[in-house]
Amino acid sequence: MMGRALLVVGWSGVAGLLAAAFLGAARGDTSAAEGLHLQLALGSSLLVLFAHCWILFYLSGTRRAVLAAVADRSWADEPVVSSGRGLQRRSQVWLWPAIGALLALLVVGGAVLAGALESRVHVVLGWVTIGVQVASLLALGGALRRNEEWMVAVDARLAAEETE
Repeated sequence: MMGRALLVVGWSGVAGLLAAAFLGAARGDTSAAEGLHLQLALGSSLLVLFAHCWILFYLSGTRRAVLAAVADRSWADEPVVSSGRGLQRRSQVWLWPAIGALLALLVVGGAVLAGALESRVHVVLGWVTIGVQVASLLALGGALRRNEEWMVAVDARLAAEETE
């Protein structure tokens, strides 16, 4: 449930980034449209960064909770437990590039706003960043689904042990 909520926040942020990209492309040189583009991009970036960070914390926290719950069990090394151990590590492959691309986009956007770079660099990086965010959220959705399945399997095993 928590994982799905984080994905909704992440996808909302990506939708905002798309809206900011289209607004930035259509804005011309009016300062009002530029201000709206900036506000929408910053707000959406915060949503995406929030989602990515909390997905990382959520996967780490559930992993620790499950491993603590089964630590003193005789079946702590069975596949039902060990199948979720690398999940956090595998999801970081997607999280860090997504966070890095978004932060780079913000820095380059500031450089464009200051007149130090051409807007073409920001536009290209913006579309690349949106692509990375989409790929990341798709991969993280799978990781969160596997994490949920893992927790359910371990919980079922714990419940079966208690009824014996």
